[in-house]
Amino acid sequence: MPWKTKLQGGNLPAVLILFLLLTLLFFITAVMDVYRTKNLLLNMAESGGKAVLESLEAVARERYDDLSPKTRSLVDPLGDFTDIETKFRAKEKVIERLIDSAKELDRSFKADLPLNDVLKQLANTFFVTGIFFLDPGGSILSGSRSLSDVEKEELNKVTLEQNDVHIELELNDPDASKTHWVGIQREKGAGVIFLMLNQRDLDLLMLRLVYQEVIQEVGRQKGLRYLLVTDGNGRVVAGSGKNSFTDAAQTEQPETFPTLTEPAFSGPRCLRRDQPIMEVCLPMTTGRASDFKGIAGIDITQVRETAQRNMIHVFVFTGIIICSAGIVLLFVYRIQRRHNDRVQDLNRQLAQAQRLSSLGKLAAGVAHEIRNPLNAVSMAVQRIFREFSPDTDKDKKEFSRLVSIVRDEIDRLNRIIETFIEPARIKPGKFKPFFLGDFLAPVVSLARETATPRGIKIIFNAPESCLIVAMDEPRFRQAVWNLLKNAMESISEKGEISVAASGAGSGHAQILISDTGTGIDNDTLKRVLEFEYTTKDKGLGLGLPIAYEIILAHGGQLKITSAKGVGTTARIILPLQSKIGMKEPMA
Repeated sequence: MPWKTKLQGGNLPAVLILFLLLTLLFFITAVMDVYRTKNLLLNMAESGGKAVLESLEAVARERYDDLSPKTRSLVDPLGDFTDIETKFRAKEKVIERLIDSAKELDRSFKADLPLNDVLKQLANTFFVTGIFFLDPGGSILSGSRSLSDVEKEELNKVTLEQNDVHIELELNDPDASKTHWVGIQREKGAGVIFLMLNQRDLDLLMLRLVYQEVIQEVGRQKGLRYLLVTDGNGRVVAGSGKNSFTDAAQTEQPETFPTLTEPAFSGPRCLRRDQPIMEVCLPMTTGRASDFKGIAGIDITQVRETAQRNMIHVFVFTGIIICSAGIVLLFVYRIQRRHNDRVQDLNRQLAQAQRLSSLGKLAAGVAHEIRNPLNAVSMAVQRIFREFSPDTDKDKKEFSRLVSIVRDEIDRLNRIIETFIEPARIKPGKFKPFFLGDFLAPVVSLARETATPRGIKIIFNAPESCLIVAMDEPRFRQAVWNLLKNAMESISEKGEISVAASGAGSGHAQILISDTGTGIDNDTLKRVLEFEYTTKDKGLGLGLPIAYEIILAHGGQLKITSAKGVGTTARIILPLQSKIGMKEPMA
């Protein structure tokens, strides 16, 4: 039978749909909570990255202001000496970096001269206006740009000896158009290398030095993978750590400055897809540079692992909920199915009881009407036997045999009629209390007399003496006898019958009659309580239906269970005396 039909109206599908909706709601809420937690941790990481960049900007601005002395008041004469010292220190760092850059160029191009286009790219990399390679006579062999007449005149004035260095620059010169020169003599007198700078180049170089110095101080925090500063062209001005844009890590004194391999993002943060890194970006406004950006690479490995663990927990808890709810629903389904089966069984029993009651009353009425003419026939047979008996012995003997047969059949019909009428005669007002054990003992003894010769053993488990049941004793004895008789008839050879009585809870007692007979199949079991239904060759199909009617008349129930080839159990449930208000039991 389909389970929807089983559940009469399909309550379980509605509960299942509701459960699935609640589970889905829990899952969605849990996933949203995981993402909220992840975003909270990312926001905390972003705040940490911003704090690092803000600290970098503040320290770099202070250092840059120190490298760019301002005019002090005349009332502070000592300030002039401080400014001079700071100015020389800044100039020394810039010159040292420029000389290192020039020497790096000399080492890179020992054999061949670089092309002009190569020098143009290198000038952009080293943050200078121009790079020029001159021969020992002062002629330009290769350059990153063309020179004006004034610039050529300035360059021709410079003469360098072996291992000599020419420095012509002034930090914070008010003349922004002034050109600054730094040159070194190439190794083995191969010529001269000049670096040409303007004031903006010097400012960027100082910023580069300041940012690189400060990054080494603040860039060693836990969870910070790298720290970069880039200009408006995407060039890495300063940096430290293994960054996501270049394969090489930035060192304390980088000689080259790579360009970003990816475009800078527009928002304050972005998540790297290839690495567990969140990049936080803030503008750097130190000095004259207005297009610098600071980029902090924050390690979010723990954030991702936490989010993954939380997501796994969500799936595990959802699975546990689904499994637990599935078990509960299965348990509820089994209980509901058992309940519905019980309700259907009770409805079937009620319908059968009503049908049997109607048939019983009809049969009792018909039997009563048949009984009157049957009595007349019996009286007529007796008169015929007295008044019309043959004279000869032979004929008289045959006549007497025939009359005897007629009278026996009349008695048999009368007993059948009495059997139909008996249930209708049961009246609750005639009930008397009996100890259940005292009632069953003589019935079992009588059954043993019939069962023992046939090799059938009857086991009687006497009930407690406190079980008192009100009954019409002769009628109820007949019901129990009918059940015992059916149990004995179901055993073809040796077997066993068990009779037991006990309390059934809720103010009821029960009698169990079990046998080890052939058993009853399911189709037959559904019809055993119907009148005139029998599987016996000479049976009338009245024993069990009449027993059932008698038990119903006592306010009880009869339940029969059976398994083919195993045996049958008849369970009689009766209300105890307290249910019907009787007090004194019969001994």
